[in-house]
Amino acid sequence: MKKSFLALAIALCTCLCSTEAGAQTRFGIAAGVTSQSLKFSDIGDVGLYNVGAVLKVPLVGGFAIQPGVFYQRKGGTLGTISGDSSIDDIFSDTETVAGYLEVPVQLQWGPDLLLFRPYVFLEPFVGCMIYDKDRLSSYFTSESLSKWEYGLAIGGGLEIWRLQLSLKYFWNLNNIREDMTFSSVTSEVSDTVRGTLDGDEKFTGMTITVAFMF
Repeated sequence: MKKSFLALAIALCTCLCSTEAGAQTRFGIAAGVTSQSLKFSDIGDVGLYNVGAVLKVPLVGGFAIQPGVFYQRKGGTLGTISGDSSIDDIFSDTETVAGYLEVPVQLQWGPDLLLFRPYVFLEPFVGCMIYDKDRLSSYFTSESLSKWEYGLAIGGGLEIWRLQLSLKYFWNLNNIREDMTFSSVTSEVSDTVRGTLDGDEKFTGMTITVAFMF
């Protein structure tokens, strides 16, 4: 299945690079930063960004569809979860970072005002993990990170000349891990952490991306 996904991404890249997509269709390169967290009480960012390529295809009535292929880096470090230093110190070295080959498809709507075009969009996405760094505290263990992700984003943007600036909020709909168990901790610590994690770790956050359209 992973090979099939990679083949799909390569095919889409080939489509993005095609020069015969039509006079109004535009290919672009894009990069951005992400401010994002796991569903922990308090986390720190760990160098989150995205780079990739997009293809904008205008439709009728102000609509456009814009698929893309990105390398998307997501992650966080576990910080304060209880306010009790004796508990929080146990988990201070916990970090999860994942890099995904991600395929988003934006459905945009916005009026063309000649000099610029404001727009809003809805964006489903799927991704395949190609890099991971999951450093867990020795006090608990986990299944390996999920190799697949899927989710939804909403946002808005502005096009001026060949530049496209967008801001979106995204939700990963699948959990990062299938299961998590605890070891070598008291019941108080275990209950506190389980109440925070609750087997429901998902990436959520905001991304700012700038694209240059050719």
